[in-house]
Amino acid sequence: PDLPELLEKGEVLTLAESDYILVEFPFQNYKDEYDEILYELALRYRIIIAHPERYNFVQDDPNFCLRWLNEGYYLQANQSSLFKKETKKVLVPMIEHGFISFIASDAHNEHRPCVLSEVRELLTEEFGEQFAVQLIEKNPEKILKNEPIVQEYREIKKKKKHFLWL
Repeated sequence: PDLPELLEKGEVLTLAESDYILVEFPFQNYKDEYDEILYELALRYRIIIAHPERYNFVQDDPNFCLRWLNEGYYLQANQSSLFKKETKKVLVPMIEHGFISFIASDAHNEHRPCVLSEVRELLTEEFGEQFAVQLIEKNPEKILKNEPIVQEYREIKKKKKHFLWL
């Protein structure tokens, strides 16, 4: 699909009529051609990658996201990922290392409830009130105002495994 063309025609919308667009990929694999599409989009829009913690290729290596962050793209995690064991173990280090700019509800309809108050409480416990407010309130507000978001992130260091030989 030619996403840049669809945006130009108004068949795909930006977030809150801003320069921000939300982009989603297939869960299984990432194709190099996606980088070309993102680059073309970034010439005109601010890119937000949806729920990276759910992609298999990010679960295998969270530092895969550095290719996006280094291009100035933003990452938005789903609130439900903080409550599921397999995605939480990937997402928490991503949050700790500054990869995530937004936590969103993923509430597409009434069957997917919005529980951001629980997420705020959890983020406050884990990372502090100021951090929780940044991800849930201040950064989304910048989308509404069409303002850039300052990102500070660092690579996730892999933990060394220690073996005890007997």
